[in-house]
Amino acid sequence: MEKTFQLDQKEQSMLAQVEQERTQALAAVGALSLDMEQARKNLDTAAERQRTFIRQILSNRGVERFENAGIRNGALVVSMPDPALTPVPPTPMEGVHKMERVNGPIEAKE
Repeated sequence: MEKTFQLDQKEQSMLAQVEQERTQALAAVGALSLDMEQARKNLDTAAERQRTFIRQILSNRGVERFENAGIRNGALVVSMPDPALTPVPPTPMEGVHKMERVNGPIEAKE
């Protein structure tokens, strides 16, 4: 069951004020949302400019490969990959086990 109550003049005035406050609050939320979206775009743009700046500095210094780079305390800190170790070829006798006798070397019998 549903009932309807008519609002008197005072109640209608209060309702208009509440609705106006709600409309203003919604407008503020909308404006803040737009500001947040613009702020995110500005942040993304600034981050991309910083990455480009870092790549340019590294390129000017002849650094072609790096793992991570960033600015800290006014200096560029770069993580470089470990240099590839060249394998050392084994010596001819490496891997050959020398047998030793417990009682010493074999003596030749005549």
